[in-house]
Amino acid sequence: MSKSKSDCPRWLAELNRRHTRLLMLCDMLENIADSLPRHVTPALCRTVATSLKPELDRVCEIEELFCFPYPTGLAEAHASSETLCRMCREHEGDRAAAEEIVRTLTKLAHGRKDVNWDATGYMLRSFFVGVRRHVANEQCMLGFSGTQASRH
Repeated sequence: MSKSKSDCPRWLAELNRRHTRLLMLCDMLENIADSLPRHVTPALCRTVATSLKPELDRVCEIEELFCFPYPTGLAEAHASSETLCRMCREHEGDRAAAEEIVRTLTKLAHGRKDVNWDATGYMLRSFFVGVRRHVANEQCMLGFSGTQASRH
């Protein structure tokens, strides 16, 4: 079921906008990963390094404040508690990975070549694949259809 803008609470509309931005950053990370090691674009690395952590933090904040309470009404308390704990751990893992990515992209933006190219490519790919999956699942759970997440 598709939700119109008038049916969405403000936080849900903001989450959808933030998901779209996060997916755009994933596309940029994929472009960077595809360009390694020979065609790194410092400006692109700088853009993603500046935006990734704040965008991810805001998405996590919105989800934790508004989305996490929903599963408690859908399942037994024990199962819901386990699900919420898992989701919080996933957010912690995503935030830690984003910090490492920002450090690496900052090096690349400054022209440094002292990175392990294979490890960097793997790190970027595993992050953006996981984030795309997370966003697609979240948007499916919230009833969005025809969004950018559905194309990944």
